[in-house]
Amino acid sequence: MKNKQAQKVQAQVPSNVPERESNVTLEKHSYYEGPLPHPQILSEYKEVNPTFPERIMDSFESEGKHRRAIENKIVNFGFTNQIVGILAALIAIAMVFYVAILFMEKGHATEASAILCTVVIGLAAVFLGRKIGEKNKTEK
Repeated sequence: MKNKQAQKVQAQVPSNVPERESNVTLEKHSYYEGPLPHPQILSEYKEVNPTFPERIMDSFESEGKHRRAIENKIVNFGFTNQIVGILAALIAIAMVFYVAILFMEKGHATEASAILCTVVIGLAAVFLGRKIGEKNKTEK
């Protein structure tokens, strides 16, 4: 291969230049980046042990499956967590409304309205605070 490259270099030298002995140095640099070794490196691994490339590929594939499984669990947990939170909030609100109704039936309308107003203002603060927090996260 070096001889072919040297012949190409000599062919590019004009014929009217006097011949003299010279050294030509050719350097080849390459760069490869990726999750797997370059195919040339894999073939070199195969020379050491024929099972190495297959073992590397199997390891890469199993790691990818594991990573996707973990990501699915995280997404599913987030969804489940949101549903449970919403259900718990609905139960708590229903209980507060029930207590307010009991207060009204006993003739304590002022206290019932105070309870309801406090809960409504608290819920508004929680939802608005959550929206503002999400907006701040997306701006960063």
